[in-house]
Amino acid sequence: TKRGLLALIMSPYDPFGLVAPALLTGKLPQCQAFPRKHEMSQDLKAAQWDDARPERFIRQVEKLAATLEKLKDIPVQRALIPGELAGPAYHQLFAFADASAIAVAYAIYMRTIDNNGKVHVAFVAGDSNLTPRVATYKGELSMPRAELCAALLCTENTRIIERELKISLPPTYYFTDGEDVNSWIWNTKAQFPIYIACLLYTSDAADE
Repeated sequence: TKRGLLALIMSPYDPFGLVAPALLTGKLPQCQAFPRKHEMSQDLKAAQWDDARPERFIRQVEKLAATLEKLKDIPVQRALIPGELAGPAYHQLFAFADASAIAVAYAIYMRTIDNNGKVHVAFVAGDSNLTPRVATYKGELSMPRAELCAALLCTENTRIIERELKISLPPTYYFTDGEDVNSWIWNTKAQFPIYIACLLYTSDAADE
């Protein structure tokens, strides 16, 4: 049912995105079960909150339930700075953004070097969301726009992490494999379409 699907998807508490890739498998049937009105099939229009879902959703939901059950057995070290380090002397964040036809995602890591030169890298936070519908051009998915959405998502959340850590940090390294995104960010002279210009402006504001 719609109600059961949402309850299953929202059941994990994962504020840091440790299992975001696994939860993405639940967002796909959610998007299909709750499409826009003009994209909704007749069987979905007629379905109520507690009516059984069409057969095509059952396998996806069963797969999601099995995945969530397995997540209980995954151990995670949450300390960003292990106690065995000899006086951590240097910290730096590394943020990665990527996109596909299905999803946009980011991951943030912190690299720590102690006084003896020992290096430790820890996962800080991450997330993945379905590729926004606005990442289209003339009705077709635009991968450069999707990559830009991922870069914006990454930048906004990295700035939050920088503020919350409350430690002295050098400038963060950002990584994206979107060549168009890099050219848009570094081009200060060209006039871009309104949508791209707004995303670039928001990204610059988040990074100031």
